Amino acid sequence: MGNFHRGAQRLGKGQDVWLANHIGGYRWVILFVTTLTQATIALISQGIGTLAPFLITELGLTKTQVGFAGGAVNVGMTLTALLAGRAVDTWGEKRVLVVGGLATGAAVLLASLSNTFLVLIVLLMFTGLWAATSTPAGSKAIMTWFPFSQRGLALGIRQTGVPLGGMVAALLIPPIAISFGWKIAMGVMGLGPILGAALCQVAYKDHPMEVKVGKTVKSGKWTELLRNKEIWLVSLTAITYVAAQFTIVTYLVLYLHDKTSFSVALASLFLALVQFGGMAGRIFWGYVSDTFFQGARKPVLAIIGIMAIAMALAMLALTPQTPMWIIGLATWLFGFSAIGWNGIYITLLSEVAGRDQAGTAVGLGLTLLQLGVLIFPPLFGFFVDFSGSYQTSWLGLSILVAVGVGILGFVKERRVP
Repeated sequence: MGNFHRGAQRLGKGQDVWLANHIGGYRWVILFVTTLTQATIALISQGIGTLAPFLITELGLTKTQVGFAGGAVNVGMTLTALLAGRAVDTWGEKRVLVVGGLATGAAVLLASLSNTFLVLIVLLMFTGLWAATSTPAGSKAIMTWFPFSQRGLALGIRQTGVPLGGMVAALLIPPIAISFGWKIAMGVMGLGPILGAALCQVAYKDHPMEVKVGKTVKSGKWTELLRNKEIWLVSLTAITYVAAQFTIVTYLVLYLHDKTSFSVALASLFLALVQFGGMAGRIFWGYVSDTFFQGARKPVLAIIGIMAIAMALAMLALTPQTPMWIIGLATWLFGFSAIGWNGIYITLLSEVAGRDQAGTAVGLGLTLLQLGVLIFPPLFGFFVDFSGSYQTSWLGLSILVAVGVGILGFVKERRVP
């Protein structure tokens, strides 16, 4: 036990070798479990946008209110994300994933019974209180199980759970809502996190280092993270990126329906394409960061932001006469950038904080991200309602992301295991 303890303490440069010799292939099981768990949570947060046309019809919502509905889960996440991250660092990933998944699913089932906008918003916010557990717990699991040389790719793959859940929602939820109503569709969404929690309970095992020797380094005070300038700068950039992500997820179906006269079912297929682009982007950008940029995250985030700006401007050019393949390419590239950035952001945030505080750092970053989710999609919808056109909103979104890319220039990246 003493030798094991000393071996566990010798992380740093020897971490890659230690993991390779003692962990073997089980790290990929961990990656599979945490990715699917993330997808079941994302089925909810990403799936509300697919119900937007039905909520407008059934509850009489404006496009501004649709933005608030789409971000309501994230309001709850804002209140508990930091606490969830701290819970991960204190009690471990598995407990937090299982409890969070069960509670999230139960809360959505309750929200599916809503009859008014106010009740729906309140219950979706309650859902978010528990949904905040997935990202810090899953990210800490990857930080624990994977070496530095594979971390960007692994976190990129794990973060595909978000667009994966969104893609499933885009393909599955509208047909259910058309056939059985939006309440049944939302109830189906609520079953996802419960199944994810069950999978985690059965398949997830704690890292041997955590089980046999516990934490070798005590987690620092979370207030230390608040004084870390790099975390704030990276997160400010991410706020602008997540604004683009949730805007496209919340409004694409409505935009294509209004601008190109697509049916809701057809527009939902393009939303699925956006989510597929996001999945591909998260894997691709993680691989590029690990290999071509030798572990650098900052330049990759900058490239992603520039592409997202171009795609937001491209939305202005869509008309009913635009060939469908061009619309498909534009929406795929929008997802590839505006949804594909998240894994690189989580990787950079975790590495800046260090392994022992990775869960808390991701929780803090997730809290800050909610500002972008809460403010900008409703603001996008407000300008559409006010002007009667999407032009000002798409232009404003591109300027916002450009500001985020500029802020990224002040970040001093630190590459540590």
